[in-house]
Amino acid sequence: MKYIYHLFLLFTIGVQAQFIQVNSSYTPTQLVKDIFLGSDCIEIDERSIEISGYHQSGFISYGYFDKGTSDFPLENGILLSTGNLNAAVGPNNYLQSFTANNWEGDRDLEEALEIQNTLDATILEFDFISLQDDRITFEYIFASEQYLRTASEGRCGYTDGFAFLIKEVDSRDDYQNIAVIPYTSIPVSVLTIFGNGGLCPPINPQYFRQFNIGHSATNFNGETVVLNAVANIIPGKKYHIKLVIADQGNGLYDSGVFLKAGSFSGGKDLGEDLLVATNNALCLGETTLLDATTPNATSYKWYKDNIEIIGATDATYIVNLPGNYRVEILLPSGCTITAERKIEYYSNLLILQNHFEFCDEDLDGSVTLNLMDYNYQIIANANTVQIKYYNTLADAEANRNEIHQLDFTTSEHSKTIFVAISTDRCSSVFHPISFSKKTLSSADPIPTIEICDELLDHQEAINLEDYLTFIPNLNDDYRFFTSEIDARNNINPIRDQQNLTGNMTFYIRFSQADLCENIMSISFVLKQAKRSETLVDHTICEGTTTTLNAGDGFESYLWLHNGSTSPIITDVPVGTYHVRLELNGCFYTQEVVVHAAENPVIENIIVSGNTVTVIVANPNPSYMFALDDGNFQNSHIFYNVSIGNHTIAVQSSNECLPVFQTFSIVNMVNFISPNSDGINDVLDYSDLMYKLNPKFQVYNRYGHILFEGSTTNHFIWDGTFNGKTVASGNYWYTLEWTEPGSEQVNRQTNSILVKSK
Repeated sequence: MKYIYHLFLLFTIGVQAQFIQVNSSYTPTQLVKDIFLGSDCIEIDERSIEISGYHQSGFISYGYFDKGTSDFPLENGILLSTGNLNAAVGPNNYLQSFTANNWEGDRDLEEALEIQNTLDATILEFDFISLQDDRITFEYIFASEQYLRTASEGRCGYTDGFAFLIKEVDSRDDYQNIAVIPYTSIPVSVLTIFGNGGLCPPINPQYFRQFNIGHSATNFNGETVVLNAVANIIPGKKYHIKLVIADQGNGLYDSGVFLKAGSFSGGKDLGEDLLVATNNALCLGETTLLDATTPNATSYKWYKDNIEIIGATDATYIVNLPGNYRVEILLPSGCTITAERKIEYYSNLLILQNHFEFCDEDLDGSVTLNLMDYNYQIIANANTVQIKYYNTLADAEANRNEIHQLDFTTSEHSKTIFVAISTDRCSSVFHPISFSKKTLSSADPIPTIEICDELLDHQEAINLEDYLTFIPNLNDDYRFFTSEIDARNNINPIRDQQNLTGNMTFYIRFSQADLCENIMSISFVLKQAKRSETLVDHTICEGTTTTLNAGDGFESYLWLHNGSTSPIITDVPVGTYHVRLELNGCFYTQEVVVHAAENPVIENIIVSGNTVTVIVANPNPSYMFALDDGNFQNSHIFYNVSIGNHTIAVQSSNECLPVFQTFSIVNMVNFISPNSDGINDVLDYSDLMYKLNPKFQVYNRYGHILFEGSTTNHFIWDGTFNGKTVASGNYWYTLEWTEPGSEQVNRQTNSILVKSK
């Protein structure tokens, strides 16, 4: 082999990354003879080697590549791009759309692919002569930004063009394009090879390698698998090969062709590969002859799957096993011709699996299996063969009574049937296939769970997951349901958080290791305690005690303040108490409050003539009132009260000690004649001098104050206003005072007739 890699040392030395590396320092001759050429039996005319593309201002569209530490399928070789060589290095984190003015397309490419308006063409071409080989081959990968994954990136229908064109030098014949889909004449492009999972519909996805996402080896959106370009030639004749790639329509969405180093070599045609995918594989027991006869050959050496076949040194070899076959043919000139052919057998697609286990998904005991669902589990490439199912081997051999489904009753747990596998070319092969029903997961029945309604509101929140400890070895894929039908059909699952509103049953669908799913019920009984109807709040007089009675009908009692377990507690003072009452195994803690009776507060005693009105704070209809030592009455008004000192008693209805207040009724004068005759000349309430907060006011019928008593005037009114005697008529006056040692205000009002003359 002539190709060498020492020039790679010219590239930047550094830490190898997980992306391809590129190098633009190679000359066209080095790229073709030292990198691309891989055969001593091919002579290349160095004068004919040309590479054209874009090479300016630090940008170049072609050069050398190396996979580095990445997972790129080709170790190294030549990259021809419609954009910038350096932009092809991964990761795939931006769009390659390099273009330039006056970067033209290629007319030969347009004619070969029957397209128009190409630009940004990069071309590698040279002349060669094969000394002995009757064909040339090389390996390549096509990559493009036009492999779109999402609608936001663009749309389908666009493709860059590339072709590998070959013809005899000086021939007027058209170029032959050998960049085609295997075993067809269809040119390779984004529109003819596209994988699953992208924006555009898949086409020939078996030839698509991957979409590049994230830290990919290259910055192209996607790429093909490694493809082979093959051309039959006549040894000794000179041929011109032109490898060209170009954008079409505009310079957006660049593409590239990676040519494998050392792959441009000659070979001999051993015939078309026999493949299951192309439906021309061999049948079980068939053989095929590989004929590598070459004039003047000095030796033959055969290989199967890159391992030498010991003793196989003839020009022909009979194949009876599947594999990749290669022959090396040594010529007198010293060069070696190689030829390869891949042989597959339909019988090589042996049964992948002959025993299947299944579950009774709806748990009704009966199961129907659709046998077609097992085709790809029995044979990997089931679409390339015919598969039929039979109950017996005799039926299978006779091709009668074909079945399409397998029914299992409640009592049936396993069955064996026969599958017949055939192709259009090959006879049927028969295999027994067995099916068995897997065991259901199981656990002891979950006992009914009693839940207490703690708040007596006829509901209680529960978490169904809290009760799964009854099921051993439980997998994490359990689900809850409200009905058995839903659980069996695995529909309408519910949350684990539920609210009990009575006696309720839930269902869990669960599985255990290597066992089928099963269902179990979880039943709940919502139990309630109850309140004591006899235990009510009490009101007692200050300084006294009472008795609290929780009543009968409870299983246990516990007074939390003193630990008593009796339904009745005595000598209970004012306070808040709690008793825990048990019924049906449930507990309810009830609160009862013993209030202190509020003593009446006498705010005022109003005297109007001989009528006395008692004013109390927060009046209560149950209050009772008494005057002096008289009997208690409901009314707070007393009539015909005599002049002098008196005592009012107010008592609450629970017969607590009464509160007392003293007051006085003074002689309310209702006539004066201020004529200085010494009789009834003045209105004299000088006794107020000895009271607290005394007040004495006289006012006319319009409410205008005519006189204000004070210590200066000794609370005596002489019937004048502003020094003049008032006119004869009716007037009113008010007296107020507080007795020493009391906070109670005494108030009396009366009218008075004044006769001036």
